[in-house]
Amino acid sequence: MSNNIKINETTICKFTKGSKSKSDFHSVTIRFKHGLGGIHDSEIILVEDQLKKDFENGLICAATLGIEGDGEDRHLHVSMVLSNQSESHVTQTRYERLIDEGRLDFVSYTRGTKEGSKEITSCKTVKVVQPKKNVIANIRAFTWLSYPLKELAKGFNDIETFKTEAKAAETIRFISYGIFDVDADESNSSEFKQRQDCFFNSIFTTWQKKIGDQIGKKQSLCLGTDILAEQVRVFRNSRSENMVEWHVEGDNKATANNQATILTKMVLNKVGKFRFVLARTFFAGSKNGAKIYRKLVLMQPADDKVSPLYETALYNAIKDHLLSIYDMSTTCSTDQKLKDKVEKLEKKISDLKSKNCTTIAKLESKIQQQVLRYETLKSSVKHKGVKELLKMQRKEEEYQAQLKRDGLDVICFDSHEITSKNIQKVRAMEFEFVHRGIDESHSQNSGTKRCLDENEEVHSKRQRI
Repeated sequence: MSNNIKINETTICKFTKGSKSKSDFHSVTIRFKHGLGGIHDSEIILVEDQLKKDFENGLICAATLGIEGDGEDRHLHVSMVLSNQSESHVTQTRYERLIDEGRLDFVSYTRGTKEGSKEITSCKTVKVVQPKKNVIANIRAFTWLSYPLKELAKGFNDIETFKTEAKAAETIRFISYGIFDVDADESNSSEFKQRQDCFFNSIFTTWQKKIGDQIGKKQSLCLGTDILAEQVRVFRNSRSENMVEWHVEGDNKATANNQATILTKMVLNKVGKFRFVLARTFFAGSKNGAKIYRKLVLMQPADDKVSPLYETALYNAIKDHLLSIYDMSTTCSTDQKLKDKVEKLEKKISDLKSKNCTTIAKLESKIQQQVLRYETLKSSVKHKGVKELLKMQRKEEEYQAQLKRDGLDVICFDSHEITSKNIQKVRAMEFEFVHRGIDESHSQNSGTKRCLDENEEVHSKRQRI
């Protein structure tokens, strides 16, 4: 940074405690009594030259000068950061001598001292002050130097617009030394831009504080009073912009929307003589009204900041409350948000179904294959049972053939003559055949069991014979 720059946004006042104020922060105000026509151009030039000389000689390391008012009220402010601590009378003498003595206004008063009462004569036209004792330890250089330039922020409703237009503005009413005195290359550096941004923040907040001190307490906007419409009328008349109508006859929804728009503008307003704030009871009667109010208070930014999120939340809260008062059946913004979320979820589900349709088709194909396989297995089991029956039939035929080879030509269940020797032989053959069939059938399925049952039935009949 240039050697001319000796302060930044962290520079604070240096001072010495004592009966007389002695610090490196001094301020000069030159204001003439009415009837003298305010400060003259020639006097402004003399002050500017003295300020420039003090800076070039190293007496001061930073300073600002601003001209305010017109006509009889035209006056001048100078704020400076001295290179060394000094008492007020040193600076007073240096700037008081610039003004013609015939235009100076003095006041006399008596002050008690150790030696007794002493008459003091003080100049009212040229006044030098230092920071007050309750702020001198913490006040920063940018805050001190921003006061003469505060009217640069006049007419701007938000800090960002002010910064944009103030950077491009050129004016002869405001002068600074030791703050932006850099060459072209340094003016594009991030360090310079940060300094500029911080200093503009100080100018904007200083202007807002000045207006706040002039207008006093902010007006409260309360739905439970009968002066709300008058407050709106005065505000609308103080603004040059075209605003929506406060009432829309026969259309409660449009009325609620318009009133929410105007009330939001009133709360956010930082231009002119009027400042407004929502009353603590503004959301009375609304669900979670106290919680809504506290949330808005916590979201509200400082004067040197802007928050689109806060502005949107403020408008929506006011609109929803007014809609509920008008008992509208329309969907308020909160319900609309829930509805939008539901629609998004439904769309997401639809997308997932579409995305997984191929997987579902594959699963259905596998299920069909399993069903087909089951039917095939079922068919094969039935076919196997038929084979077992045919096998048992062949065994029966072998059994009949064995009987014939052993001398029994025909087995006839209704025969009248069968010898005891033949009966014993038949029983022995049946026993051997049946047990051999049972051993073979242990490894077979249920179809084989049915065949064995049929064989046992034949054996029973033969025994009865």
